[in-house]
Amino acid sequence: MKYERRHIQDSYREEGWLSYLYEKYGDKFVQYRKAWQDAAESKYSPPFPLEIGFELSNYCNLSCEMCYLSVRNNIPDKKRIDLDIIRKVMEESKHHNLPAVKIGSNAEAFMHPQIVEIIDLILSYDIMDVFLITNGTLLSEKIAKIIVEKELARLSISLDAATEETFKKIRGASLAEVEANIHRVIELKKKHNTPLPYIRVTFAKQESNIHEMEAFLEKWQGIADCVDFQDCLDYGNVDELKDIKNTDFTCSQPFQRVRVDESGNVYPCCTYYQKYHKLGNLKDHSLAELWNGKQANALRDSFASKTQSLACKNCFGNLKYAENKPEINRKDISMEEETENSNISTFD
Repeated sequence: MKYERRHIQDSYREEGWLSYLYEKYGDKFVQYRKAWQDAAESKYSPPFPLEIGFELSNYCNLSCEMCYLSVRNNIPDKKRIDLDIIRKVMEESKHHNLPAVKIGSNAEAFMHPQIVEIIDLILSYDIMDVFLITNGTLLSEKIAKIIVEKELARLSISLDAATEETFKKIRGASLAEVEANIHRVIELKKKHNTPLPYIRVTFAKQESNIHEMEAFLEKWQGIADCVDFQDCLDYGNVDELKDIKNTDFTCSQPFQRVRVDESGNVYPCCTYYQKYHKLGNLKDHSLAELWNGKQANALRDSFASKTQSLACKNCFGNLKYAENKPEINRKDISMEEETENSNISTFD
């Protein structure tokens, strides 16, 4: 079973959105990006998460051939997050100046029947960096108008194909319809003269699409703000962990973010290995209690003491494999190098 993993390898990007948000929020935005970078390097553990990710359901409207969630789409116990969970978290977060929220990741966010209310609710708290991930199939005109007019910061659309045939094979949907939905957002941005939302289109590399990388770049470069090529990894060991000895690594996620699932469970990362590190449930604890609790702190300390959990070792082992594996034969593709700025760092 192949499980999808969002691992940035190379990309084409335009960074005007960062300057726009800096102009809008000033030093507050700079401090957020600096704290994010410091946390990424394990130099800093903030007293409250820098980003809260909300998973709105435990199932999806697509069954992509490489995705872990695809094997769960037929589960009988389908759940959607209750608006009260999001409201509780956001109320607590306003006392901690939360800078970032991610909506969706593993499942399709727009499937939630209250998605418009959810977006409105989160944006009402003046969060600087609201990042929404979607497969684009349900990106309606109504939703497009809301995210442009209210200046949602970032929108990421998972595509993985340049042609209808490959898209149908991998994702089982209509590429033409999804592309039309993306172009509608782009046209609305032009109409409102705004760089937001910053639009990223992603391409998870696999055997069935690797031949379309150049075509994908040519199609979206200069149209999307970021064209992102990522590795697609085999996460078949999520449910049966392997005995991995390596401890020569650290991880930024427990220092930066939490993920809240559809049931109110809180996790210190957004990978599929998160199930081994559940911090607790929001019915029983505040988010600050879980973030600063014994379990979360022990996880952070494990990276300094080289006593990482087996789940973390398996996760990092897959990343190392991605970094070191031979490239699949393809034509050379010219892409701009990812840029970094010491004060305002790039897309994450």
